[in-house]
Amino acid sequence: MQGTRAQPCAALRPMLGLLLGAVLPTLVGAAGGRPSLGADAAKGCLKRYGCGTAGAIGTVSASWIPEVSGDDERLFTHFLVKDQPVILRGAKFARPSVGVWTPDLFDTSMPEDWKLHAFLSRNKYISYHVPATGSTSSRPYGFTPPVGYAAMPWAEARSLADDLHSQCRTAEPSEIGCRQDYCRITEHCSAYFFADGQRFQELMRRSAPFGDAYDAWDWPWLERVREVAEWSGPAYGVGTAMVIGQENSTMTPHFDSHGNMVLQIYGSKEVTLWPPEDTSGLYPFPSNHPATRQAMLNPESYPSHGQGERFPRYATTRPQRGVLHAGDVLFLPMAWWHMMRSTTHLGVSVSFWHDSKRPGPYSAPPPSLRGAGHRQVARLTALVWIRTEELVKEAVGDLALDRAMVALARMEMPQGMSGFPQALEKVKGFLLWLFEDDVVRAGKFVEAMVDGRFGVDHDKSVHIWYFGEDGATAVSATGERWNDKGMVTEL
Repeated sequence: MQGTRAQPCAALRPMLGLLLGAVLPTLVGAAGGRPSLGADAAKGCLKRYGCGTAGAIGTVSASWIPEVSGDDERLFTHFLVKDQPVILRGAKFARPSVGVWTPDLFDTSMPEDWKLHAFLSRNKYISYHVPATGSTSSRPYGFTPPVGYAAMPWAEARSLADDLHSQCRTAEPSEIGCRQDYCRITEHCSAYFFADGQRFQELMRRSAPFGDAYDAWDWPWLERVREVAEWSGPAYGVGTAMVIGQENSTMTPHFDSHGNMVLQIYGSKEVTLWPPEDTSGLYPFPSNHPATRQAMLNPESYPSHGQGERFPRYATTRPQRGVLHAGDVLFLPMAWWHMMRSTTHLGVSVSFWHDSKRPGPYSAPPPSLRGAGHRQVARLTALVWIRTEELVKEAVGDLALDRAMVALARMEMPQGMSGFPQALEKVKGFLLWLFEDDVVRAGKFVEAMVDGRFGVDHDKSVHIWYFGEDGATAVSATGERWNDKGMVTEL
């Protein structure tokens, strides 16, 4: 791997100010943009659930993500060993690219035919979905995409992002009616660009200003990280990805099945994390839903739009927040939930995803999980939920999973579902193995897994990010209009 290349707009700012106004002044110093005294509690802190007080995400109190200097050995002796996130300040790993890979360099050094993936949203929130494959079983939930996709060269991507950024910065409330209407009446409000591993490596090969700096990164350091973190190799064979975000563009909360090192190359990024133990409180979409691995709720608007009643467990979660500046690195273990917001227009970051030898969301249940205590099972909630859903889906099929999970929680025998008895036996065998024949614990586990996630209007959760503050309608990427009661059929 070493030395080789084979490796919102301003219209929304009043709302953003209300959410973060009390927090950002302590996160970012007025002069140099570095964390100020408000984040001192994070420095050298070793706590898994964060340090000190960092305001709130919606109505839920947050703490600071622990942080250490880039050469602190505790990265290797504590954080990597315990799969615990940490921000490394001023890390040396990607230093040859920091402050060099800027939008201006992209203008002069990007190959004209090299393209980025573009996520185009009607407000600052960017969510992803698994594209339909054409099979009827790939769309069992009547999914309507909230975000559009496109592939475009850098010149087109920058022109679009700059245009949206300029419009949103200059628009006056009197010109746009209200800040929510502005994002609904324009085709797009924010853009988020992504180069997957293959495209990133192609850029490193084809453009010397990028490739030469990349070759000079501190690869022995990354190899040491991989060894201590028990990473088996780069995810997808390449492991790298580059993200470029319009100012305030926000990737909605989700978890990954790979370990990650997030390198901030240019600008700043605000990061919010939740531990895997909070998976139950973030209500991930079903494993066969196009929005799989994403939260069904919006933490920043919680408990509005009925979210408090639909997702009560979110109130018990433990969010952590921090800010990455150019030169900083975030160690993000697999299965940790994260939401990231670009606080610099066209901020640039690079992720190194790695497969792990440790149990992850899509691993087979390890023998050590049998009879484990509540805390250990909670850390592997995603694994156990996905495994259980897979057992049911194998027996009843994709289209019947939602109804089968509801019947399972209610201990009912659904009509016309021939595979359900087999699903019941498979789940019973797995959970009684897991909980050592504790029927009560197994039953409560199934109830928590189903509650709020199955037998509900999933598209309402897909579009929860795009509702107005007053419950006004949101618009999907394919033109459907939504409000907090569901799809609007008459305008």
